[in-house]
Amino acid sequence: MKSGFVALVGRSNVGKSTILNKIIGKKISIVTPKSQTTRNSIQGIYNSDDCQIIFVDTPGIHHSANKLDKFMSKNVRNAVATADVALYLFDGTKPLEDEER
Repeated sequence: MKSGFVALVGRSNVGKSTILNKIIGKKISIVTPKSQTTRNSIQGIYNSDDCQIIFVDTPGIHHSANKLDKFMSKNVRNAVATADVALYLFDGTKPLEDEER
């Protein structure tokens, strides 16, 4: 059996929590239109007969303005540094900005 970690990263409100809930098949992460709802990394485990994938839902990437923002940004950096794969999600209905490029 193979296993690995996938960090779900991207700006706020691009669907990271939604895709995690869909993949896992249960609501384990909060989904709301309000920005910055996910403040800590949340792990969800996908199991099949031949693999196990641990998905890590991270806070949205944004510019740090205060201690809470810096804490959440650190969570994102740690998740990416320890993951086998980083899946960068973006809102396909909006134009790409420099950060996405």
